Amino acid sequence: MCIAVHTLNLALQNSTRPINLVRDTLDYVRELNNVVRAFAKRYAIFERITRIRHLVVNIESQNAKEPTAASGLPAHLCDSCPTRWTVRANAIKSVLDNYESVLEAVEELC
Repeated sequence: MCIAVHTLNLALQNSTRPINLVRDTLDYVRELNNVVRAFAKRYAIFERITRIRHLVVNIESQNAKEPTAASGLPAHLCDSCPTRWTVRANAIKSVLDNYESVLEAVEELC
């Protein structure tokens, strides 16, 4: 089973490497993750922004009396691994789920 998963990971990696859009997107997610997580101060800014957004979403959903997908704990950024596609998928999803917070944190850093 492990050999099959490893082989699938290698096949996906080799087949998507020539596709510029996929390669650049994965590189962007990895670099964005590195920028935010590289220093404790940067990650603290991201966490503060994420917590504030989470509180606002929860207050708005309580006022509207509608359940929301963001009703759990604030999400975080997941590490990206260049050879494991399941980890890459989680990293992409975490950036998409936290895109506004990441964007605001990067703008604050600049």
